Amino acid sequence: MSHRHALAFSVLLGCVVGCSSAKDERPPHVEDAATQTDPSVDAPPPPEDFDIPTASDDASGSDDQTYSVDSPAEEPPASEPTADDPLPPAPPADEPLGAEPPLSESPAPESEPRDARDRPRAAMRSDPPTAGSPPGESPPTEPPPAEASPATDQIVRVYYATDRQPHLPVGAGIVEWSLYFPALAGVVVTLLFAVLAFQLRKKAVVATLAVLSFAVTAYLGQQLLVRMQQVRRAADYGDRTYGETRHEERGRPILELGVCEVSLPPDHRVGRVESPSILRLEFREDPGNHVILQRTVRLEDDEFYDSVQQSIAESAKRQAFVFVHGYNVGFDSAVKRTAQIAFDLKFDGAAVCYSWPSNAGLADYTRDEASVGWTVTQLEGFLLDLAKRSGARTIHLVAHSMGNRALLQAIERMSLRGDGPQFGQVILAAPDVDSGEFRTRYAPALAKSARRVTLYASSNDRALLASTRFHGYTRAGLSGENLTVTPGVDTVDVSPIDTSLIGHSYYGDNPLMIRDLTAVVGLDLPAEGREWLRRSVLESEEFYWSFRRELEGDTE
Repeated sequence: MSHRHALAFSVLLGCVVGCSSAKDERPPHVEDAATQTDPSVDAPPPPEDFDIPTASDDASGSDDQTYSVDSPAEEPPASEPTADDPLPPAPPADEPLGAEPPLSESPAPESEPRDARDRPRAAMRSDPPTAGSPPGESPPTEPPPAEASPATDQIVRVYYATDRQPHLPVGAGIVEWSLYFPALAGVVVTLLFAVLAFQLRKKAVVATLAVLSFAVTAYLGQQLLVRMQQVRRAADYGDRTYGETRHEERGRPILELGVCEVSLPPDHRVGRVESPSILRLEFREDPGNHVILQRTVRLEDDEFYDSVQQSIAESAKRQAFVFVHGYNVGFDSAVKRTAQIAFDLKFDGAAVCYSWPSNAGLADYTRDEASVGWTVTQLEGFLLDLAKRSGARTIHLVAHSMGNRALLQAIERMSLRGDGPQFGQVILAAPDVDSGEFRTRYAPALAKSARRVTLYASSNDRALLASTRFHGYTRAGLSGENLTVTPGVDTVDVSPIDTSLIGHSYYGDNPLMIRDLTAVVGLDLPAEGREWLRRSVLESEEFYWSFRRELEGDTE
């Protein structure tokens, strides 16, 4: 086959992929939830098999709850579940940590359709009042079917707090044309490359551009199909979705609380957030192969803290952890990462994701810098409320990249006022923070506010190398000659085991890092108690820790 025939075939195939993406079932229109006022639109009914745990009757939720998260709290009295109490029993001690508690199953009435009784486990068991039908209207009797899901021990509940602008999918017959732009752009790119290739009339260039044009179109078409599936899933349940802009009302920031349910595939591998890949010709999310955000339900404040309180009460250590993501991360990705970390760490407690309005774009670094500074007040208030109202004895904090700025500033503000709680483990992964500022400004506040602080740094972190060039000063997450070492902080150099291309997401992607985080968060082991770490001393007589090089490639 001549190169022209090959090019023609590539162009035709690329156009088919792009157009077939646009011919998939039409996604619903998405409107801002804050501006939706049409009462005639019925929200889809909630599935019947997901129970949001509550603790409204638990004494630990009272206003006189102790404020310190490390102070002992009375265990709630045990009670047998009744027909009016849908809460599942506390999980047995040998149940896999990070997994959802078993559901209490009751036989469905004979009048209920069989497919409703057999609905897969991945759907939420029940929605709170805020996610139901409009007041005064009775929902339809049969909710939309949920997707097939893996076994129950592969489900992770993630609580969330976000100051992103919410959207509520409505009007299933209305097309949101912006979702088609990537596919149309792919077709245009394919045709443009084809014209350029014919003009140049060089075989090597023709072949290269033909392959590139097809790859671009196929990738954009695949992204469109996956996004359409996600939007349709949210529309089917009337769930919240969150965008990239700030949630404000007349200049006043608004923080929304809620709960998500994330399914992990049965063969999930530690350190991975499995997603559809164009290289494997995967054009849709599959619960058997991918990590999927199944449900997102907004909760009122009291409902949220009652539910968190119940989850914590069912854990042996009565603990929680809060994950703050970094730059270029959307809401869905942040929640999936939180679920993956909780599951891989076998975390026994409540997993919470704090998602600030990152624009989720590589070219939006400066915009994200502005947003991460704007979110500090909301994050500070949320951490104070969580410590006061969750009933947790210990709250661990995990921040990545630019998210460290918001977390460190929030801790500093609480420390200066002297009213902040005492946190457990504070994990600072690849912090995109000025190294000098970290030593002089944030380290003293951390020493007063946390039981232990661990900073992970790498000399292979290309993202932080770029940030250093952009700002002109070293970032705290870089190792090498400018490694950030300061009293009260365990600095760990992960360069020996960080072999990824960008070297910035090792905190959740590297199995050896997951092992170390498990030892820190789960077992409360100090650095000297983790045998896979080696102590090194600087000329200043300060010391830091690094992974032993012989561990590279060991994922056991």
